[in-house]
This record gives sequence, C-alpha cells and structure tokens, in this order.
Amino acid sequence: MSLVTLIFGGLITWRLSYMLVNESGPLLIFDRLRAWAAKRQTKGGLFDLLSCVYCTSMWIGAVSSLFVARSVSEFIVYTVSFSAVSSFIERLTASQA
Repeated sequence: MSLVTLIFGGLITWRLSYMLVNESGPLLIFDRLRAWAAKRQTKGGLFDLLSCVYCTSMWIGAVSSLFVARSVSEFIVYTVSFSAVSSFIERLTASQA
C-alpha cells in the first residue's frame, strides 16, 4: 500500500462518512435517509450506523477498498487502514469543534 493510497483512501472514507452522518446533503437526501432509518430503528440497526462516523467509516472503507484491493487480505488491510485514517481525522476535527 502506498502512502498516497492510504492518505487519499482515508480522506475519501472520512468525507463520505462525515457527510452521511452530519450533513443534510443535496435535496436533504441524507436527512431523509436518517429519518427513514430512525422509523425502522432496532438495536444495532441502520440508524445506529448512520449516527456514528466511526461506525460508518468501516463500511465506507470497505466499499473504498473494493477499488484498490487485489486480494482478500489486501481488502481487509485497506478497509481497516482507511477506517483508521478516517477515525484519526474525525478525532482531530471533532476536538476543534
């Protein structure tokens, strides 16, 4: 894994995760998605996922990894790495808010 891939993959993962959890989105699409998930809330359900940047980053990291991984082991490493970078960025930005 190159440093560039790690940095950009982590940034992409964080941005998409942050957007899904904290922003309204175009035409309020993310607000609507969270409201829909809240109506169908069960413990550990989709709403819980969409209310936590750290949780969402693992899934977004997995999707991002599909574009760069060439094997199952690389997929796992990329997924965890992208999520770790995303979590680090979230900690940095959350402490400034």
